[in-house]
Amino acid sequence: MNSRQVVSFVWIAATAVLAVVALGIVFLTGLYLNAGAQFSPSVPARLPGLYLAVKENGALVAGITGFSAVAWALWQRNVR
Repeated sequence: MNSRQVVSFVWIAATAVLAVVALGIVFLTGLYLNAGAQFSPSVPARLPGLYLAVKENGALVAGITGFSAVAWALWQRNVR
């Protein structure tokens, strides 16, 4: 492995860890949100909070996922 490949591997590992941590925070926070009476009583109790958390943080979820995809693509390009 040359230095470009090592740097690319570190970058993709860091973005993957960041993505997992951020998504974990969004999902775990969503499980504890109280959505009130916005949803039907037949909906499971934790689902509305999870929906609201993902809806409010959609840009974060999409951005980190996209950034990780770019890092993965660069890693694949540098390996060859």
